[in-house]
Amino acid sequence: MDLLKCAWQVKLSRAVALAGIVFLQGCSSQAPFNAMSISEAVPRDHTGTLSTESLLKQPFAPRYAVDGHYSTVGYVAQLAGYSNDKVYKLSCYSQTPDQEALHYSAPYVAIWGVFDPPFRHQVVNGLHSLHGGDARAIEARRNKLKSLIAKSIHDQRPEWELGFLIHALGDSYAHVHSRADGAHAYGEFAGHAIANLPWGERPDSIFVDHHYINYIEYVNALYDAFVSADLTARGDAVSLKRFTDEIAREAAKGDDAKKKVSFFMKTPAFDDTQGDSVQKCDSLNAKLNDKDIRVFLAGLSRALDN
Repeated sequence: MDLLKCAWQVKLSRAVALAGIVFLQGCSSQAPFNAMSISEAVPRDHTGTLSTESLLKQPFAPRYAVDGHYSTVGYVAQLAGYSNDKVYKLSCYSQTPDQEALHYSAPYVAIWGVFDPPFRHQVVNGLHSLHGGDARAIEARRNKLKSLIAKSIHDQRPEWELGFLIHALGDSYAHVHSRADGAHAYGEFAGHAIANLPWGERPDSIFVDHHYINYIEYVNALYDAFVSADLTARGDAVSLKRFTDEIAREAAKGDDAKKKVSFFMKTPAFDDTQGDSVQKCDSLNAKLNDKDIRVFLAGLSRALDN
């Protein structure tokens, strides 16, 4: 979600908490960190050298500047060798559950979903992986989602379904916390509302409390699902390793809840220098059918509950 939505949601969550109601809330971090060098981002000519024309046309800024679902998914899809169109659609649809907040985000559905408990469970527990399970349940959830992602790709299911599955996988890594008896997922009732306060674990911040480890595991799991399901894709495991190594080096500098990952992309599918590129997904989201989504989420929930 963008900075304005994030700030608004923090204020709202605190106001509602004061009213005696706990609900789910999450935000992305905000300070930039560039994982790739400019030389890798700027297009090269047929000889492999940087041309003056390319340097003039290419802004020295990241193509993706939003970490989490949207940008991470697009970046990994690109490294997996997917087409520009696929990168664009998977980026957008993996962000849809948060972007179409009133309909499918955990904070909103957790509130109005009390009048529709089955759908609340499907969204909060299933789509956003707030299942409250222990380390075994977390691992089982991740393996199941990875398998469903691979099957969705193999069966050539609609990209929005794949995007929703990817969102759930990402949250299965992000929506966890440590306890004396091991890792646990945040629960379905309150989620990580309290944890996102300044004194909490801030699970949506990659560079806090060793969250980068989960983030790297997620990136690797998503890449594996992409390349194993689409044998025609030409993956770039070398760049993936360079990226995750850079994340680890950046994390070693110390905790910083405001630091985020930004990505230099090899395709101009989005250009964050022109504003909030997530808004470019609105045209895709407008074509989605709520009835189809509800049928899909019900099936996903059954698969995960079993």
